[in-house]
Amino acid sequence: MRLTKPSTSSQIFLYGGLAVLIAAALVVAFVGRGRAGVTPAAQRKPMPPLMLELIHGGAWRLADHRGQVIAINYWASWCAPCWEETPMLARLSHELGGSGFEVVGVAVDEHASMEIPQGVTQFIDRLHVTYPMAITAPMSQLAYGMDGLPTTILVDRRGRVARTFVGALRESQFRADVESLLRESPTVQAGASPQRQ
Repeated sequence: MRLTKPSTSSQIFLYGGLAVLIAAALVVAFVGRGRAGVTPAAQRKPMPPLMLELIHGGAWRLADHRGQVIAINYWASWCAPCWEETPMLARLSHELGGSGFEVVGVAVDEHASMEIPQGVTQFIDRLHVTYPMAITAPMSQLAYGMDGLPTTILVDRRGRVARTFVGALRESQFRADVESLLRESPTVQAGASPQRQ
């Protein structure tokens, strides 16, 4: 049996396949790091004090919800991914609410008066949102400072930022992160000082 030199096309196929395998391994390694989940508890920073004016009246204060896991979801009525993820947030709010999970939505639609923009009320009505909804102040520039919409900040039971999501949420990852935070103790360990808001 005589060995023959592989053809040029066979070599291209072999080296091309090897390059694809190496690239895939690198992608898996780096993407895997991005899926680490919530920030380790010791590395979390306190969420600044937050008070929101609710669309239907009243105020929502983060400090009043210590002991709960909170998702603060910034959205806009013109944002297509916001329309896609909101039903999932409403469902999780209902399913996990009894376990200490709460969602609060913050509309960042531009408006020049105290009237609620029609797009915001249509969004809430069409999606049957039952969790608290707030809106930024008239002439607010908040949306311009964000990396993208929707943006969701996940706050642990002690008022610390556990994870920030920019863009549409993937339900499986978001649910896993929320459930992980719900399993954490809401109490401060001995020797540690509680975060104030």
